[in-house]
Amino acid sequence: MVTSSRSTTGSDRVVVFACGNADRGDDAVAARSVEHLRLQADGAVEVRISDAIEPDELARLSPGERVVIVDAVSGVSPGSIVMSDLRDIDRLGPVMQASSTHQLPLPQVVGLASVLRGVPLEGRFIGIGIENVEPGHDLSPAVLAGLPALRQTIDIVTEELAAGDDRRRAEPR
Repeated sequence: MVTSSRSTTGSDRVVVFACGNADRGDDAVAARSVEHLRLQADGAVEVRISDAIEPDELARLSPGERVVIVDAVSGVSPGSIVMSDLRDIDRLGPVMQASSTHQLPLPQVVGLASVLRGVPLEGRFIGIGIENVEPGHDLSPAVLAGLPALRQTIDIVTEELAAGDDRRRAEPR
């Protein structure tokens, strides 16, 4: 896992998890979508890039830390963005599946982490529809075209969460 962070307190920090495999075409989109966050110096964001998120990794977060999980998803049009509050992530299940190789489905990972922590995770899931996850390929044209919108969505959500804005406006697009 690659981690980039800046100093801040747990109560105002946002931890962005980008899931995916850099060698599997569109599955690399999450890591590519957060590259710019790793270069910013505002002190409120930590970026973690890995193939998948484990429940214990989320459970170790401080109660005041907010989370953004970014992943490639199937079941929606390639390049389209889906979003959900983590407390409501189950409702996206029938619409999409996270592409990364989570041992458990993402809603179960989030639910288990919340149980282990003793408090629900605060944050959002942001996904982008994918087309091709074959090894050795770059991002597909549809996903590449959706990358600017994904980055913009991540920026908006991260800023809202860092400011403590938890209005639960996350809806599928």
